[in-house]
Amino acid sequence: MRLIAILLLAAGTSACQKSEPLTAIESSAQLSEVVASIDGKPVYEDELALVIKQTVGEFAALQLGTEGREKVLESLLIRKLMSDQQLNLMDEEEHKQLELELNTYREELLTKRYVREHLVAEPVSDEMVKSYYNSNPNTYGAKELRRFEMVRADVSRSPILQKELSLLMQGLTPHSNWKVKVEQARQQGQPIFLVSGHSAETGLIDDYQQIIQSLAEGEISPLHSINGILVRFRVTELIQIPAKPIEEVTKDIRKTLAPLQLKRAIQQEAEQLMRNREIERYAMD
Repeated sequence: MRLIAILLLAAGTSACQKSEPLTAIESSAQLSEVVASIDGKPVYEDELALVIKQTVGEFAALQLGTEGREKVLESLLIRKLMSDQQLNLMDEEEHKQLELELNTYREELLTKRYVREHLVAEPVSDEMVKSYYNSNPNTYGAKELRRFEMVRADVSRSPILQKELSLLMQGLTPHSNWKVKVEQARQQGQPIFLVSGHSAETGLIDDYQQIIQSLAEGEISPLHSINGILVRFRVTELIQIPAKPIEEVTKDIRKTLAPLQLKRAIQQEAEQLMRNREIERYAMD
């Protein structure tokens, strides 16, 4: 899998043949028209065309007028001046590092071109889409909500009150009428409340969410003391929300699976290439 990732990123891949000297790449530009020079060293039309394409894109490059081309040429000249100056300031070790980086980038470009021109990934089939959809329902909106009741009492300032209300709340059962019991306690002046809601509501603290998610339908939680507040929960209903229809998400699933198909194609191609070459791997410290 690491090999696949490297190939997909097209970085650090070993080329099948020895890298050509950079001068061979530069010599190909000499066939095009000279558009400028620096100390007698020519700047070619092909260089300018490539920079224009990289700067504004292929479509915009076709519509770029003389003024725009001159601006890009000026930028190209400045870049050449700065790069030449930097090259002159570097020592031997820095030159070696630069050569390494250039060779790595060259291999990256060649790998991308190889993948683009020679690999054909197997199309994502309807069965693949269906299997992925069924295996990942939550990704496409399926979820389970829990409706709950929570009895809550702030006893942080009174140990006596904490003892009284603890006994009251521990006496609640899965089938008792919590609303009636809480109302009776409130009529006696107790600071106790009943709250209803569902697990998807915003504002539920993590501690509450964890308790609610641990309960089955009709089940009640143990009594909890959280930051000086006594709480007890009962899940009253589980609600199943289905995923979006597969027809609505097929396009997204195909986009998700397409890179996986490319990975498989790269894996197969890499295995084939390795069979035809003598490759040795040495232990690394």
